Amino acid sequence: MGTSSSPNCETGRLPQATSEIDRSLPIDPIFGVSGGQRLSWAERLKPDRQVVKGWNALVVMMGVGFFLRLPLLSLGLWRDEAATILNIRGETIAEFFNNILIYENSPPGFFLLMGLWVRCFGTNDWVVKIPALAIGLLLIQAVYVLGETVCSRKIGLMAAAFVTLAQPTVFYSQEIRPYGLVALLVTWAMVFYVRLMVSGGLRHWLALVLSLVGAMYVQYTGYCLG
Repeated sequence: MGTSSSPNCETGRLPQATSEIDRSLPIDPIFGVSGGQRLSWAERLKPDRQVVKGWNALVVMMGVGFFLRLPLLSLGLWRDEAATILNIRGETIAEFFNNILIYENSPPGFFLLMGLWVRCFGTNDWVVKIPALAIGLLLIQAVYVLGETVCSRKIGLMAAAFVTLAQPTVFYSQEIRPYGLVALLVTWAMVFYVRLMVSGGLRHWLALVLSLVGAMYVQYTGYCLG
């Protein structure tokens, strides 16, 4: 007497708020049950269609970028590019580094890469521009990954399209100077920095350090980010 009982208590039912299950969340993390359905291993291993579409679009952009940049390989060498070829022709390592120190006043990373390339493939005007072309195409991919990491695949594709078509990035994709390589390394450094801040992990930390050191070893402007 003097006490009241809830209808839920009388019927032995739980309150409505606790009896409803949010089926938008997976129930079984091992088998991937969501919404009362059990997914097979084959279904769980299927690639995300949006991811596949994003990378397919990126491949198309890189193909477009290749055809935009390919004709520029026949432009020949201007003064600074010719200086690059002359300065990497040292007969010894000591002479090579002396040339870079005196005439380039720049870190030797890019010139080491070009020195190895020239010794393997020669100094034909269009052959020496192939590394710059490859770096320019890889920059399209790196910018896509940066946009996807920071925001979304849509933003990544928009940024990659800009790099694919922008006149400065097209032009520097044939120039035998360190600018394209330092831009590529700095872009990857930003990708790994964001990933490190979001999820941590030793591999992201190591990748960030390597990309920053690489940028600083290619051009002094890399020290601004380091």
